[in-house]
Amino acid sequence: MANHTKPDAKICFVHIERAGGTTLHTIFRNNYPFSYMPLSPRSIWANEDDHALTLNHAKKLFSLFPFVVGFGGHTVRPYIDYETAIGKPIQYITYMRNPIARYISHYNYHRNIKKIDWSLNDFLNEKRLHNFATKRLAGCFDLERAKEQLSQRFTFVGLTDRFDESLLLLRAELGIPKLNIFYEKQNASRVAHYEKDPELQSAETQLRIKEVNALDIELYEFVKKELYPQYVKRFGSSLDQEVAKFQEENRTYKFSKVRRMYWRAFRYLGYRNLEIVLNKYFTAKP
Repeated sequence: MANHTKPDAKICFVHIERAGGTTLHTIFRNNYPFSYMPLSPRSIWANEDDHALTLNHAKKLFSLFPFVVGFGGHTVRPYIDYETAIGKPIQYITYMRNPIARYISHYNYHRNIKKIDWSLNDFLNEKRLHNFATKRLAGCFDLERAKEQLSQRFTFVGLTDRFDESLLLLRAELGIPKLNIFYEKQNASRVAHYEKDPELQSAETQLRIKEVNALDIELYEFVKKELYPQYVKRFGSSLDQEVAKFQEENRTYKFSKVRRMYWRAFRYLGYRNLEIVLNKYFTAKP
């Protein structure tokens, strides 16, 4: 497992779609309004190679913004050596969600929020959406390589269905005790009511979803059984008590409007224009 005692390291959040990442981005922006860069998705086909943040583009980005403490998004890849672009060590983090729930949420997000005219059968047959987390982490449909990335390069891998607990563990693993992990949920409720669609819950559909996400299911079980218990053990016996305390305090939390304003100014007057220029090097697929 990656060494998490690197005080000068940058944070890189590998954002897997529909796994709670928008909320985590907002937490980091709330802490670092002028020094955290969530990179924009360039296409619904974010897993394809021509939509990755390349080493050359990372060099250009960080030469102009060397002060950033972290970056992340759908376009970053753990197997690209961003350390050489930044000249600093990197603490890679990600969140993983139950692959069946994540896949259904991804389908509903495309269809009901992005207004893409998918039939369920067409979505199920689209290979670019199969084993999505494995491809994001390994760059190909290689389960062992994805496991290796998570176990050797990542400082922390959280679980969406244990989101609050994962936030406490994340703060501990990053070694940033003052990190404010309070949050408002982001980008979640808009698709939740679609996920009870009887067609999606049928035995035939559920079996097909499991088939096209077999690698992701095994990868998720690897995280739950091998990696995540190590974070829990390191945190110590007070974890359950700390989670309960955090949830009570977070219940009425609201993000700072001033910090949101600062972040928008930083993004739209700062790196956003550069990001648009860099994005022109990428050819989005239809």
